[in-house]
Amino acid sequence: MRPASVLLLVVLFTAGTALGQASAAPQDAEAPAATAPEEEPSAPDSSTEPPAPAAPAAAQAPASQEPPDTPAGKPVEKPVDEPVEKPAEKPSGKPASGRAGDGFLSRLYVHLNVGGQPTSPDFSARGAFPLYDETATFETRGEAGGGVLVDVGGGYRVWRRAYAAISYSRVSGDVGGPLTGLIPHPLIFDSPRPITGSVSGLDHVEHAVHLQAIWRHPINNRIDVGVALGPTIFNVSQDLVSGLQVTEAGSSVSLAGTTIENVSDTGIGFNVGVDGAYTLTRRLTVGAFVRYAGGSVDLPGSAGAVSLDAGGVQAGAGVRLRFR
Repeated sequence: MRPASVLLLVVLFTAGTALGQASAAPQDAEAPAATAPEEEPSAPDSSTEPPAPAAPAAAQAPASQEPPDTPAGKPVEKPVDEPVEKPAEKPSGKPASGRAGDGFLSRLYVHLNVGGQPTSPDFSARGAFPLYDETATFETRGEAGGGVLVDVGGGYRVWRRAYAAISYSRVSGDVGGPLTGLIPHPLIFDSPRPITGSVSGLDHVEHAVHLQAIWRHPINNRIDVGVALGPTIFNVSQDLVSGLQVTEAGSSVSLAGTTIENVSDTGIGFNVGVDGAYTLTRRLTVGAFVRYAGGSVDLPGSAGAVSLDAGGVQAGAGVRLRFR
């Protein structure tokens, strides 16, 4: 290249640089005093993409900045602690649905009572038998004086304080009473003669099965009272007079003895009663009860059927054993 040309290029480059510095100087003078610090110049990018926009001011806040005060009346929400895993429990061998020992035996109890039935229903029995080619008739009246009662059974708690129970009782005693009749004349036809006397020592035995629904109510920690109601199945065994032995004394006649037979029958009645219990230990309880059980049976006597009432007022005391 020629020296003249080189010289011309140097002059032009120097003049252009001077003009650029002169145009930039006034702008720097007009800039405010409190300006943001100048960012370090970055290397020129050869691409044509515009620079990325600056992040929002909220995003540029320092991490240590405290949150605004909580509005009045609003509870401060605390961070929820992460659940701590507990070690797996070993199986205890107890039922998952109830208390310890809440099984079949813990709901069961048995009882044994001894008492009495103060009175038994009175009855009358009429009969007839052939004598002297005619028919002799008689009537006996039974006046029962009650008897000794033995009662045994048990119950099962089916729901809360409700129990289903069954009880067997036996009452035995002697029945006696007056006897009257008409005895034919051995020589004169159709001329009956009156006869009087009495009978005693007629065995009376009642077997009864009481089915009961019982609701028990605790009075305190040791005393509770139960009310029972249900049907009763009776089986009654009774001695009846089936014939008479007489002694002739001229025109009069006297009673020499009776012929006895034992008959039995079954009937259905009902029972209602109250039972009280006092707890001595966890399993042993003493108690007493009062119950009325009533029904009727028809005894098929050979001298004629006898309708007999069964049961009566019963009372007794004894022990109860619980398996809890």
